[in-house]
Amino acid sequence: MHLEHLKRDFAAFNGVYAERFGDHRPVRTTVGSDLMDILVEIDVVAAQRG
Repeated sequence: MHLEHLKRDFAAFNGVYAERFGDHRPVRTTVGSDLMDILVEIDVVAAQRG
């Protein structure tokens, strides 16, 4: 997870994340990144059993 304004937006992002995933939150890394002039970038890796 890349947030352009980490200090400004992290608390709000964290609140939405907790609300959405509850007690079963996926592992994540969140960093500040102002290199590409975007507010949010999400990279996802998923695996399926079977």
